[in-house]
Amino acid sequence: MDYTQLPGKNDGDTKKPSHLILILLAAVCCLAVWNTWLTMAQANNTQMNAGLQKELMESYLQTIFHALHNRHHHDNLNRNKRSVLGQLDEHLESLTNLIDGAIQDACAEKCSSCPAGPVGPSGPVGLVGPAGPVGPSGPAGAAGLGGLAGPAGPAGPAGPAGPAGPAGPDGPPGPPCPAGHSDPICPVGSPHLDQDYEVLFIGPGSGSNGQSEVLNLPSLTRANCTPPTFPYGNYYGYVATLMSEGPLLCGGHYRSTYQSTCHLAGKEWIASTPMKTIRRGAEAVTLGDAWWVTGGFDGSANTLATTELLLTNLTSPEWAPHIDLPHILRHHCLVKLNTTHVFLTGGGTAASFIFSTSTGFV
Repeated sequence: MDYTQLPGKNDGDTKKPSHLILILLAAVCCLAVWNTWLTMAQANNTQMNAGLQKELMESYLQTIFHALHNRHHHDNLNRNKRSVLGQLDEHLESLTNLIDGAIQDACAEKCSSCPAGPVGPSGPVGLVGPAGPVGPSGPAGAAGLGGLAGPAGPAGPAGPAGPAGPAGPDGPPGPPCPAGHSDPICPVGSPHLDQDYEVLFIGPGSGSNGQSEVLNLPSLTRANCTPPTFPYGNYYGYVATLMSEGPLLCGGHYRSTYQSTCHLAGKEWIASTPMKTIRRGAEAVTLGDAWWVTGGFDGSANTLATTELLLTNLTSPEWAPHIDLPHILRHHCLVKLNTTHVFLTGGGTAASFIFSTSTGFV
């Protein structure tokens, strides 16, 4: 029989037959021995009962069967071999050893050239080990291309006003005043302008350091006259009119403050009666014996619609409230058309108006 075709276990490079096959082979051998022994026993012991002989033989075969089974059990080979041998008598032990040797010789002959069994399945994959330390940083990459230039930013605020330029050369002297007559602007004892001559008075402004000028008309040449310097430096945003004592300037801005004050220019600057309201950027015209000042900014830079009159026909000039403008206005244009009508335009509105001393604005 080819034992390599029988089911069994792989032990190294040799495939052993299974215990069940070995036991079946041993049983076949035992049956043959039993048959032979029975025949001999019948011949020698004819007087023995056949039933008793059969039970005895079955007992011997069962003992040999268990001995062979325990000998070829892998885990209990040595221990069970000693225990079984103690139970067998001399003849049964010899018979068991004979059968066992035949089985082992057959296995050695048949299994020495048996091919290796198939490789068992792979074990499960082991756990992932801990992460290794971070390696050193690589070299820096090359610089990218420059982006496109952004749009130009908004224009910055205007810088401060530059210093005033040098004064121009003096114009030719004007004609002297008639004997006993003097000009209200120019000091007595200096060359004077005849009041019958047309002149243009240019008051102080931003960057003028309080200086004023007088020009001859219509030639616009410098008059031989030097007005006094305004005592508070740069002065602008005011309104002005010509009084019998000289030019009168009211409101405006000096010493970083909006003003309601008035100053009269003569041989020196003299404070006069102030307006009732602080005004900068106002406009004014003469109406009969009064001077009408309108609109402008107040001390909080709010645009005004109020107006006021300087009554000059009194012993002491006084300011009095007058009709309001149709809109709040500043830096507007106010032009006297005749003794009773005035034209108004600009100042933050596109509308224009005519003012009448009898009917008001139309």
